[in-house]
Amino acid sequence: MANLTATVARVVVDVDRHGKNIKDVQSEIVKLKEENRLLKTAVEECKRYSWRWSLKLHGLKENVNEDVRKEVIIVLGKVAPGLQVYLEDGVDIAHRLGPKRTDGSNRPVIILFALRRILDAVWKCAKGCKFLRDNKLRLTQALSPEDRLAREKLWPLVDKARKEGKRATLIGPFALIDGKKMNHWDVK
Repeated sequence: MANLTATVARVVVDVDRHGKNIKDVQSEIVKLKEENRLLKTAVEECKRYSWRWSLKLHGLKENVNEDVRKEVIIVLGKVAPGLQVYLEDGVDIAHRLGPKRTDGSNRPVIILFALRRILDAVWKCAKGCKFLRDNKLRLTQALSPEDRLAREKLWPLVDKARKEGKRATLIGPFALIDGKKMNHWDVK
């Protein structure tokens, strides 16, 4: 009987100790989840920042043995004639996205700029550019895959808000609807 009482007492002490350990582990898990969320957000912001240095050019015809960078510099020189002398240094890399298409359609070109002020000036000149329209070319912001998914999720909200007469726009991975910022995780 004394053995049984001692065993039960030890089991009770062990259960109490394990209960405390479980609570400690649970609180540590909560802290780690929050830290993980913050780190993911920071990594996404770093990716987003690197994508901000790029534009996409749609509609540029593909040629055999083409020098995409030179062709892009020629196009951008016509979009922003005042920047032509700076484009050779301002455009770092230009390449086609994805594998060659079997349907004969042109792959978009991603353009990485070495100088942010050149990118901003080209982007500003591209708005309403007659040369781009006449040649069926289009410059767009290059978005990370995560930002594209976020925008796809937010677009129905923006479209609905516009139809209701509200001011609504997409900015990166966010939507602004009547001055209120919406995140993709807010959408069900």
